[in-house]
Amino acid sequence: MARGGFPGAGRRLSLGAIAETGELIMVSPKERKTLPLQMRWTLKAVVLVFFLPLFIFTSSAAFAAFHAVSPSGSGSQTGADWNNAYANLPGTLIRGDVYCLADGNYGHHLSLSTPASGSLTIELRKAQSYDPNCSGLAGWNTATMGSGQAYWASTGSGQIVSIGGGGYWIINGNGNNAGTEEVGCGGVQANPPSTMRGPAPHPAACGIRIDDSTCTSTATDGCDGGSGVMNGNGANTLWESVEWFGQGLNSNGNNNSETYFWFATPPLTNVVITHSYLHNASTTYLTVVNGNWNNGSFDHNYVWGLYDGSVNHGEAIQLQGSNSGDVVHHNVFRDQMTNGDMVAVISGTQSNMAFYDNVDFCSPGGNSTSCRHNDGVIGCFNSQTCSNYLIYNNTFSFPSNCGWNVTGGPSTMTVENNIWYNCGFVGMSGGTNTIDYNSYLNSGQSAIGSHDVSSSSAPSPFVNLTVGNLSLVSENAAWDNRAPLGSPYSIDMNGATFTSDRGAYQYNGSTVQPPTGLTASVQ
Repeated sequence: MARGGFPGAGRRLSLGAIAETGELIMVSPKERKTLPLQMRWTLKAVVLVFFLPLFIFTSSAAFAAFHAVSPSGSGSQTGADWNNAYANLPGTLIRGDVYCLADGNYGHHLSLSTPASGSLTIELRKAQSYDPNCSGLAGWNTATMGSGQAYWASTGSGQIVSIGGGGYWIINGNGNNAGTEEVGCGGVQANPPSTMRGPAPHPAACGIRIDDSTCTSTATDGCDGGSGVMNGNGANTLWESVEWFGQGLNSNGNNNSETYFWFATPPLTNVVITHSYLHNASTTYLTVVNGNWNNGSFDHNYVWGLYDGSVNHGEAIQLQGSNSGDVVHHNVFRDQMTNGDMVAVISGTQSNMAFYDNVDFCSPGGNSTSCRHNDGVIGCFNSQTCSNYLIYNNTFSFPSNCGWNVTGGPSTMTVENNIWYNCGFVGMSGGTNTIDYNSYLNSGQSAIGSHDVSSSSAPSPFVNLTVGNLSLVSENAAWDNRAPLGSPYSIDMNGATFTSDRGAYQYNGSTVQPPTGLTASVQ
């Protein structure tokens, strides 16, 4: 395989947008949505072909309806407008339609089970003042409908979300960041709160919240019934601009609640989680139980806090069964107490996976108790085989194993353009791997490839690790000789083009600004 990787690794989302013949064409929000998996983008006489997972919409002849929904409803409760809003979601949802959610508490359980109808979606969309499709309905009041979050919260035990119906769901917090390089939602990357339990500085831009922090159970699996706080199948499902707020350790100091999102029933093709704020989970954020998470994406998320303990293991993403073609990119993983960020367990085959442009760091003051990777960032255990993994352009800085651990079947990885800084050690156990153009700085790892750099006295490469700004502070021979990689691996965390540097950032690349448009109106 030529450098640059397998087809599809650079998938990016842009809700409701397609591009044709050099112009960006916005699909009318009043049109029903179908889900082709590919599009052709012609721009300035240069034809680029992108393989996208989903949600690049085309239209059909019929028109979608926009329904108003609030926790208590109003008027005749037909959903026709805000004067007659549904009282919570109706029992039967209509394929192709959009349900606009006002601020407030929608209870302790969200059940999505409407059968599929071809590729027509059902969208739960947080109503925002800058979205004319929702705010344009009669009776709109920004103060009570578009200034906070729509949320579901645990009342003590059991699942909060269950998904079925054959997929094609959109759970859209409507944070106005689709197509941007913002990591997380609500400005959490630019201005994170003081602790992992804190909200984003602009919570309304993480417009939907799934909240398990309200569970007080100390029983094993007491907060999820043993099958996930969120449980479901459903191929072609998108989560965007959503806050996932976990229980964390319970009052007994245990991570008793099993997994946060439990994908149990294939097919799971094209499941995407993007631009979301995931924090304070008890164990895993995402577990794929029986495989078939194919061509999916976990990208542009801010993932803060995770626990591994005597009750339950912890991994940010746990892969069981066989999965293929998934990408994990442009995420911040912070203060993880885990077995790894992406770990394959039990039995199966993982193939053509990409882990690139991610930052994984431990906040200052973190130690082996509060911040660790037992088995490295990437794991492949038991009877798993992990083939053709691409590990590109990542930045790692935490006090334990920053590498990978392969104890399963024959595995292959290409590892290039990464920076390890102040890592306890860089474990590189197992697999047949291509390793070069990496920088091991104050991390106890000797150079492997002919272009690797190893230094025990390197200066900090970061602008300000204390506040989580891991952009490069300067050019330096310790990190400024990168392997040239093709798209999508040529774009850094901020959307700048790599020219010289390793890790997740190009020095003097563009800087992510706090989110804009949070109160603006579209004319």
